[in-house]
Amino acid sequence: MQKKLFLRLLFSCIVLSLLLAACSSTPPTTTGQTPTSGTTPGATATAGGAKMPTITPVSTTAPEPPTQTNCPAAGTARAAIMAPLALGSHPNIVYTVNEFQGNTPTFGTLKRYDVTTRNKPEVVKLPGSITNAQISADGQWILFVTYSSFTSGTVKLQLVRMDGKGLQTLYCANGNSIQGPQWSTDQKLVVFGGFANGIATVYLLNISNGNLQAELTTSINNGIAGFNIRTWLDNTRIYLTNIQPDQPPDMIYILDTSKGPNQHISDLTTVVQKTFGDFDSSFDGTHLYVDYGLCGQGGCFPPGKITVEPATGGTEATVLNSPQYDTVAVRAVTANTLLVLIRNDQVAGPNADTSHNGLWKMNVDGSGLTRLTTDAAHTLSALNGNSQYPWSNVSRDGSMYALEPINFQANVSSFTLVFGSLNGGSPTTFASIADGTQLNITGWTTM
Repeated sequence: MQKKLFLRLLFSCIVLSLLLAACSSTPPTTTGQTPTSGTTPGATATAGGAKMPTITPVSTTAPEPPTQTNCPAAGTARAAIMAPLALGSHPNIVYTVNEFQGNTPTFGTLKRYDVTTRNKPEVVKLPGSITNAQISADGQWILFVTYSSFTSGTVKLQLVRMDGKGLQTLYCANGNSIQGPQWSTDQKLVVFGGFANGIATVYLLNISNGNLQAELTTSINNGIAGFNIRTWLDNTRIYLTNIQPDQPPDMIYILDTSKGPNQHISDLTTVVQKTFGDFDSSFDGTHLYVDYGLCGQGGCFPPGKITVEPATGGTEATVLNSPQYDTVAVRAVTANTLLVLIRNDQVAGPNADTSHNGLWKMNVDGSGLTRLTTDAAHTLSALNGNSQYPWSNVSRDGSMYALEPINFQANVSSFTLVFGSLNGGSPTTFASIADGTQLNITGWTTM
């Protein structure tokens, strides 16, 4: 069952090669077992930085001009047509619902959950499967990939406005050839991966004019099986990690798109050169938080450790030291707040201590470690695997989080989506299913 879950996460969040992993308002205080925090010299952050651009709201919705959903000519892309949408004030969580007949995808749906009214309107429903969905910085648009099959057929990079209008196809490819797309916060550039004939390629698509170019290429004979495209540092630089067969990544790179097309590994900036589990850039884009907790075929097991260093590499300092509990994910979600997932697996040992499993928050300097959720037995919790921007996991006002608890005890996994307050308290379930349908958080907007 864990293998099936891993495959689901691989297709729906290609940027990750590992599974991510009664609530209390304060962390446990058991001597020698509770993770301990350190300090983060200079790691202060301010709102409106690289990850949270200044957005000017629009007051009037413009009619969406005619758009095309057919594929552009092979090897070419299409410019996006994006008429503005006036957003409301209700926090909304966007999520995907993917239905299957056996292992064959049948329908994919983008839905919204209105936290205020509890309504669940559909944004769009399409044949096949919707993956890699992410919300634009201004909250008005959703970028996503549609598959008719995970192994063959046409794959489309598509865009739709939050009100369901303006569905359009920007690019098409065959097979699993649009991997891990990431959208810049200025909403002009999309980077995604592809693989053909032993060559791994990172493509850069300018959706303002439809220009598509190969930004980076490498042969798998170079000791790398490809790249995972993780997250933009700013509007020209993006983090990549290496893919290694049957083992976690051990390299974090920066690809600078301002250097132009046809780059090679030697053109990349190397930020980290040792095995790690997860990472995220700080709220203002000046620092990098690296999680050295690991999950493998034997599950997730301690120790866990989170460090901070300059965003482009340098001396690191310990933020969180967790000798008894594995840290499996870290996200910088506000100017002062990190989200951390802790997970010990029973598969790693029959006596694994799972008492701390769940979502925690802490300050960017490592202080104030506080529990937000507790994982039930046979359950793992995951943050958004498709995008690492703050609004992918936390509401636009920074007050609420969204989380995906997945129970894998039965033959068919049970998917649940919850949200809760970053101030603590019990989370609220807003979607749950256990019939083979898969649910995933896309992110937050307002409507």
